[in-house]
Amino acid sequence: MGPAGATGATGATGAAGAVGASGTVIREAEARITDGAVVDLTASTPWIIATTSVGTPLQCSIPAAVGDRIRVDMAMMYVGGHFMDIALLTSAGAISVYGSSGTSSPLAEGAPWLYPSTSFSKVANEKFTVGAGHIDGSGNVTIALVHSGTSSGKVYANATYPWRMMLTNIGSVNGSAAGSWDPRPSEQGLITWTGDPNDAGHVTAQSSGGVAGRITLVRVPIREQVTISNIWLGLSGIDAGASLSNCYLGIYDSAGNRKGVTADISASLMTGATAKALPLVAPFVAAPGFYFIAMLLGGTWTTNSLTFKATGAGISVNAGLTAPLLRYSTILTGQTSLPTSLTLSGQGTSTINTGWGSQWYGIS
Repeated sequence: MGPAGATGATGATGAAGAVGASGTVIREAEARITDGAVVDLTASTPWIIATTSVGTPLQCSIPAAVGDRIRVDMAMMYVGGHFMDIALLTSAGAISVYGSSGTSSPLAEGAPWLYPSTSFSKVANEKFTVGAGHIDGSGNVTIALVHSGTSSGKVYANATYPWRMMLTNIGSVNGSAAGSWDPRPSEQGLITWTGDPNDAGHVTAQSSGGVAGRITLVRVPIREQVTISNIWLGLSGIDAGASLSNCYLGIYDSAGNRKGVTADISASLMTGATAKALPLVAPFVAAPGFYFIAMLLGGTWTTNSLTFKATGAGISVNAGLTAPLLRYSTILTGQTSLPTSLTLSGQGTSTINTGWGSQWYGIS
């Protein structure tokens, strides 16, 4: 047998499929791993994630939301006496749910359909339902091949005999919101939004003393890879006597890296109280995951005169969440520009808990 081949590229997340009968948007992802020499798996009595000879975990990730069902199809060659199973991981990468049992405890010999005997036919597929603790900071869930055994056991994952896992997100059993008759961002030419703009009936009551130089953050999901060019906001009130400067919008990824920023929008906030598309200096390609829209205002204005459309959720918008994944928060003070990176663990709520509504944004 020839030398092990190089690691194959993980397949890109597939584009959103057609809406099915249940109203669900179907997504697909695939991993093809080929960097492993044919050597024994790590001996382990506790169940662990299978890896190649160079430590690459045999797993695949896909964007998902709580309640989504993930169908798993796996193709591989293996020999030896290790018991095998397919598992849904936690957001931190630990084994959470075993496919064989449907619980956090595996069956004694793993998945019967992956039993280590040549006397039985093999069927390598499974289905999991996503819970809140399974979604990582990028909005993905991960499924892995796991194993237990101390005797000889090999999984082939090289150029001649690749290891493959295909994931299909078939959405909620009741159909996803994307497939229902609820308004969709795409129907208004947008990629995503913080919520239906028809529900943004409130306004933020902002004073220059408490807001100028302070960054506010609102979290939005990106479900497929897209190119982002504009941030939309609802400008609901103008202060003709304001003196604005160093006003910006930007987008940060879940690691706190700034991915896009506008030019100074001060002039745009002085005219035209309406929905506005404010262009980024440079469009960027966004992978699936959670992103944070940042607003920075500078200068002086009359309290309650410079206002933006907002939801009525107030402090309840962060129910069940903590930093660094708050949906609505503030961070830093005394800023005159949006930093190239933010430490999102520093998200705070003291300012927004005084009665602000979470600002409405759209992305196109």
